[in-house]
Amino acid sequence: GGMLVADEGEIRLNSATIEGGDYLAIGAGLLRADSGTELLSGVTLNGPMRVDFGTTVQVDADGLTNNGIMQLNPDNSSSNSILLFTADAALGGTGEIQMRTGSDNSQINTDPTFTMTQASTHTIRGVGQINAAMVNNGTIRADVAVTLSGSSLDLRMNDKTNAGVMSAESGSVLHITGISLTQTGAGELQANDGEVRLTSATLSGGTIEGTGTGTYSCNALTTFQGVTANADGNINFGSTLTILGPVFNNNGLLRANPINSSADGIIAFPADGALNTTGGGEINLFATGLNSQIDGPGIVTNGPGHTISGNGTIDTELVNSGILSPGNGAIGTLNASGDVTFTSSGSMTIEIGDAGASDRLAVSGTANLAGTLDVVLASGFTPTLAIDYTILTAGSVNGTFDTENLIIDGNLITRVLYEPTQVRLVTRCIADVNLDGTVDPSDFSAWIAAFNAGSVLADQNLDGNVSPADFAAWIANFNAGCP
Repeated sequence: GGMLVADEGEIRLNSATIEGGDYLAIGAGLLRADSGTELLSGVTLNGPMRVDFGTTVQVDADGLTNNGIMQLNPDNSSSNSILLFTADAALGGTGEIQMRTGSDNSQINTDPTFTMTQASTHTIRGVGQINAAMVNNGTIRADVAVTLSGSSLDLRMNDKTNAGVMSAESGSVLHITGISLTQTGAGELQANDGEVRLTSATLSGGTIEGTGTGTYSCNALTTFQGVTANADGNINFGSTLTILGPVFNNNGLLRANPINSSADGIIAFPADGALNTTGGGEINLFATGLNSQIDGPGIVTNGPGHTISGNGTIDTELVNSGILSPGNGAIGTLNASGDVTFTSSGSMTIEIGDAGASDRLAVSGTANLAGTLDVVLASGFTPTLAIDYTILTAGSVNGTFDTENLIIDGNLITRVLYEPTQVRLVTRCIADVNLDGTVDPSDFSAWIAAFNAGSVLADQNLDGNVSPADFAAWIANFNAGCP
């Protein structure tokens, strides 16, 4: 086929059509679309091209192969530069399109009913708007490193499929707004020190990855279906993230309403679903009360290894096979408006501090206990005798924790008291078997009763077993006294 050669010079297009063939640049050679509407039909670009402001370059069904760098709106003009696909067409080659001016001043579009497909070897990079219906097999990067103004690359108007990489680089925002994005194969979103922002969008399949300070955010009414999040994220105030399908694999830290606004941040399960993970994921209900929620009406299962923390509210029935950790790195109360059922793999971490201050799980319904209780000390706190902590309240309490990992400090130990509507933690001397706050001869008969019942209170040598050796240990603990 024929060839256009820009040999240190400039080839200008003004309302022109090029059908087939190659364009080659030598040295400072340049192909420039500087006004009107151009048509590139089955053309291969082997050199740089710029699409000036107020200019549209069309690509028809014969597609475009780009092995160079095409710049859209390299003059930072408010007059738009547009790459328009007028049929189902392929964008191939090993080059990249640099969208250099933000907002609607750099655009990649498709005519109605048509879809453009980006090849695995090709890259689109910068800011502006990708309004096209598209299948991405290559790379799309929101990247201020090549731009003159703006920081956001907006994927909007028409639904898109991603089998490649879509990313937000440092200082940049990849904004997926008002569309459905379906990820197939190895398709992934990457927050590479930038922000992947979803606003009134539906994300199906694939993963969200994060590096450095990269995060994702959910805004307005956003939906996930079959998504794995390996990055940290936020559900911003006044926003709801709806989980469709049976599982949301959350391997990062997802915070609901991280600025503690009175406008709620919600993660909603319209049907039964699970927070499941192969890593150490966490949902942090950061804001207090109903301002951060896990909502139903679906029953939510907190999967093994996954944590729900914070001061907000689990506003539906919860099955806890993971970790419940009230508070935000400090003592706090996590609320549950329905029933909470612990499984054998479930646990709760309770932090205790001075003057009876402790984390608490406040359950409006029934708390069905099993699994593990982990008690930890607030920073700098040393337990003293006869402090009483209420660590769980409920409409009713059924069962006990299978394993109690308590605090032992000298001859002091934290003990768990299970009552009809609450669970308390008290600090007592080890020999105080009847837990009345005093070590005296009445604890001897209490030890015999505990021994006969196989109660953990009879385990005076703290070896995890109740045996006759605990009698000599109780005598030693009794003789040690109680401060």
